[in-house]
Amino acid sequence: MKITEPNDRPRELIDQLVGVWECSVRVSHGFLSGADVERIKGYVPPGDPRRGAPGRRL
Repeated sequence: MKITEPNDRPRELIDQLVGVWECSVRVSHGFLSGADVERIKGYVPPGDPRRGAPGRRL
């Protein structure tokens, strides 16, 4: 098996993936407050908009 790292993750893709994650967490993790979810989203590293690098800061 060959594992490769993705090299091109546009900011739009990261935004969509984080949106899917957030919706699923809010539905399935009732023990987390809205503030908890927002804090956890902050762990997604910011990307470099010049290169379309992965990540975001909320």
